[in-house]
Amino acid sequence: MYRSVIVTSEKKDTSKSMREASSASPPGSSATLSSEGGSIPTPQSPPRCICLNCHKQFRGVDTELQRVKEDTEQVEEDGHARNLMNLINNAEIPMEAPVCRDCADAMQNCMKREMEMLEDDCIKYGNLIGDLKSRHTNVNVAEYRAKIEKLKRDEYELSNELRALILEEEKVDRELAAERRALEQTTVQEEELWKKLRDYHSYMIKNDQDVREINMEIRYIESQLRMLSRTSVLSLAFPIEVSLSSPSSLPMASINGFRLGRLPDVQIDWPEINAAWGQALLLLDILMARAHCAVAGVEFITLHSSSSIRMDRGNGTAKEYPLYASGSWKPFGNKNMDGGACLFMEALALLCNTISEQVKKDGGTAIMWPHRMKGDKLIENDMEYTVKMQFNAEERWTRAMRAMLLNLKWAAAMINLEKA
Repeated sequence: MYRSVIVTSEKKDTSKSMREASSASPPGSSATLSSEGGSIPTPQSPPRCICLNCHKQFRGVDTELQRVKEDTEQVEEDGHARNLMNLINNAEIPMEAPVCRDCADAMQNCMKREMEMLEDDCIKYGNLIGDLKSRHTNVNVAEYRAKIEKLKRDEYELSNELRALILEEEKVDRELAAERRALEQTTVQEEELWKKLRDYHSYMIKNDQDVREINMEIRYIESQLRMLSRTSVLSLAFPIEVSLSSPSSLPMASINGFRLGRLPDVQIDWPEINAAWGQALLLLDILMARAHCAVAGVEFITLHSSSSIRMDRGNGTAKEYPLYASGSWKPFGNKNMDGGACLFMEALALLCNTISEQVKKDGGTAIMWPHRMKGDKLIENDMEYTVKMQFNAEERWTRAMRAMLLNLKWAAAMINLEKA
């Protein structure tokens, strides 16, 4: 505020000196000195001026008005705005900022109010400074200045550290963005791998089920194979069984359901006996072929109920021994079938001996046959029973047939065992 007053007084002194210089100019000169020391033309008549604030016209009283007017018009032509307060503050003489009395009074009142406000502020600031001085009379200014310097240094260091941290944060953000992109790619790959895993898992489960089913089939097939390997095909084709025809009679053997025997209380006709002999001869022929043994000059003719054994006599002739009969049972049986039964026993004995020798050759133990054979006789419990029907009892012949069929069954089982 005081500086503005000094500047204004300086401007007034400068304007006063300039007016004195202007009045001291000789009469008749065509120019006067300006505030910058230049010359301007002297107007012939007082110009009319306009208030720069309210734009009202009024007459000027000094030759400087013309120059101010020209400067104003030049500024307006250049397109610059002119502030009234700046014009007044920058004017060196009052006529450089022409305003009317009303505008000047209004400006003066406004400046007076601002001056009062500034004076109030100065008073308050003065009171505040006095209060602070009274409160902090013992303050060590040097110490506080040292603290301020230290705080400035700390601030500078912290600012540098902050800038370093900001750079590091930017670097970490870039790394984090790269890691996020890598994570997204890894997530996509993980989803694809999980899909493949699910597919492979389902495929593995299906394969496991297939393997289980195949293993079950293998076990079933193995069990069937073991059962079949233990099963004798000949035993299935030619089952030989011993059963009681009646509770009071002796056990009687049968082959393929045909009974081979006759008892007083169990009357069996020739057709069944002939069929049983035919089945027994067919089984014996198969067993001897498998055992690779044969009776010299003997040929088996298997014709079911009309089977027979043909024997070569050596002179180009052959004799046929039937294993079938018909007619009366008085005395017991028919002697025509006895020759064929004796040749059957001879071939069966050869088969059993061949099997026993083969087992011994392979390192096995000796075979204990159910019944020993001696010519046309079979021994059971030290009792000899012949296979001939002539002059024989029904019970004894039936026992001989049962012993013969049991030996034939054992021979079939032993050959199946050797083949396995």
